[in-house]
Amino acid sequence: IIDAINSRFVALLQRANSGENNWHALEFAVSKLITYYFKEGDKDKIQPILIKLEDSVDQSKFNSHLKGYRYQQIYKLYESVQIHTEASRLLRKIENTAVEGLDNLKMISVKTDLEQKELEEFISIFTTGDIEVDLPNIAVYFIPKIDQYELQIQKRESQGMGVLNRFFSHSPINQAGLAMATLDMTERENQLAQEITMGFQISSQYLFTIMNEFIKKHQLNENTFTEILSNKLIHDKKMETLLKVGLKHYLNNDYISAAHLLIPYVESTLRNVIRENGGNIYKPNKKGGYDAFLLGDILSSQILKEILTPDIIFYFKLVYNDVRGYNLRNNLAHGLVEPSYFNAYTVQLIIHSLIILSCIRPLTNEQ
Repeated sequence: IIDAINSRFVALLQRANSGENNWHALEFAVSKLITYYFKEGDKDKIQPILIKLEDSVDQSKFNSHLKGYRYQQIYKLYESVQIHTEASRLLRKIENTAVEGLDNLKMISVKTDLEQKELEEFISIFTTGDIEVDLPNIAVYFIPKIDQYELQIQKRESQGMGVLNRFFSHSPINQAGLAMATLDMTERENQLAQEITMGFQISSQYLFTIMNEFIKKHQLNENTFTEILSNKLIHDKKMETLLKVGLKHYLNNDYISAAHLLIPYVESTLRNVIRENGGNIYKPNKKGGYDAFLLGDILSSQILKEILTPDIIFYFKLVYNDVRGYNLRNNLAHGLVEPSYFNAYTVQLIIHSLIILSCIRPLTNEQ
């Protein structure tokens, strides 16, 4: 049987090298062969087979997306038989094809038409001149409402739109074109994350316009802006310099510098919210000491869930540390994106989260 499969593999390989698209049959034959040799402990026969399969992909004239997929399948075949020496080479090929594939991606744009008068009336809702009114209005309005997005998904599906989307996985990609995750779109949270992140593209544009008018209306500089955002009940005075200097850069349109200072301030402030409300912010480490909660632990804290709504928690995750969203904190901390990623619109989301934090209050016995 193995000899017959091997003969079949050789024939399929010749046809593939002649331009025939028979990948699935070829992959199936290879899988059977290497699984047999692996069980027999005859690993010397495995690598030549996989090298021939890889060479066939190298020589193929298929597009980069298809080549990338096939290199990924070959990588999995190597892993299935515990050959890890080829991982580095294959991962580099996967990366190179992903970069090539970026040139073939199409941009999808959504345009919203709004009359100037209508826009001015909308902006005026958030720029009344009373900062005690404007601040919470901005905070609340731009928080994505999970219930509303769920209704939006249900309405679209009831009309037969977007149903097929659930039958295909979704892979958000990084700036190198590599998938950061493979998301099962039958899961409601993944659908919501996709919808909300797409919604950011529009809402951040409005937020940008409103914040410019808000700053102008209240004549804010780094000192006055710091003062209104420094909620004394949750603000850590020791971290105030991060906030003030970050806001100074933001007001000067230096968004890269602003992000570098304001994101750590947001994380520190969320940690302080937990501490000020009686929660623990440390966990034991393997070295006999204690580590402070990082953002993943912070946003999973039960104390924080009692203070912030599920809408806000999910929003913060998508903005700061979830690959399904902007993932600003991780992208910044690990140098995963180009500097242009931190622009007027993405940094508006950081400013908005600071406004939300400035409006929260600690728990009381009556609440």
